[in-house]
Order: sequence, then structure tokens, then C-alpha cells
Amino acid sequence: MTDTCFTLPKDFDAKSYFSSFFGIVLDKDIKEERIVLRADRYHQHYLRTLPLHPSQREIYTSDEYADFELHLRPTYDFCMELLKVGAMIEVLEPQSLRHQLHGCIKDMWKIYENLPLFKKIRALRPRLPTAGRWSMLTGAAAAPVTGPGSPRPWRRSPRLRCRACAPSYGSGSAYPSYPSR
Repeated sequence: MTDTCFTLPKDFDAKSYFSSFFGIVLDKDIKEERIVLRADRYHQHYLRTLPLHPSQREIYTSDEYADFELHLRPTYDFCMELLKVGAMIEVLEPQSLRHQLHGCIKDMWKIYENLPLFKKIRALRPRLPTAGRWSMLTGAAAAPVTGPGSPRPWRRSPRLRCRACAPSYGSGSAYPSYPSR
């Protein structure tokens, strides 16, 4: 303990002081910015129900995605929150935040790129020019996507979904069926 005392100023308003921050990281050197996020068809409902920040508002909606606008300082904890949801959210603006997240993802890729599974994918790629990315990852034959009852209907999407992100499609299981090893 010290003999130094702190007195809170009488005009201090905690709500306005923290209004431009996402969480507990307070970095006054980062300026407040307009941030536009695009949430995919599955995550848009989550963002509507549990907004990331009080300034969040929806600016566009469709069946495939929704765009949300926020006004805050993109601090470390905000970037971690965006990275946590993976490919379900894309930062549209500002470009500086897109580049920052790109750098984080690139660094993460460098850590995992030498795993045996990825070496196998690179080795198979020239031999499977017509197979989808999902087929290369699982080793399954490329099956045509036939519609909502298909075991892998998200193959139409340009983004590859992991099992944890993939929704349930009628089988009663949380995950679609996968080839046995």
C-alpha cells in the first residue's frame, strides 16, 4: 500500500469514458473508427441477439448475410473477438483492421502449415483438379450437391466451414456424416 490517494473527479462519467471501447483494453492511442462487419447467414442471427457493442446497428440484411456498423476503437480484445468466430464474420471497413486481422491469420497459418494433413492436401491437389476443397480435406470423392438434404450443402459457399461451424442438416446429428477412416 501507498500513501497516495485517488479521488474520482465529480464530473467523471464512466459510461461515456468507456463508450468507445469494446471491453477492458483501454488504449487511447487507437482512434475511434466506423467498423462495418459482414456476418454470414448463420451468424447474423447471433449478432442481432447479442450485439458486440452498444453502437452496433444493422445496415443491410439478406438471406445470405447481414452487414453491421459499429463505432469504436478496434483494440486487441475486439480483434480477438472477431478472430474467435472465424469465417462467419468478415471486416469490410476499415482497411487497416482488415490488414491487421489478415496478419494475425497469416501468422496462425505459418504455425500450422507443416502439419501432415496439410502436406497431404498439397500433395493431392494436382491429382484432384475437379474435387472440391472439402473432398481434399476429408479424402472423400467429390459428391454432387443435390439440395437441402445433401450431406454437405455448404460446399456451395466460397468459405470452407469446419465441423464446429457447420449447422445440422436433417440427420439428427450436430455434424454431417463423414467418411470412416
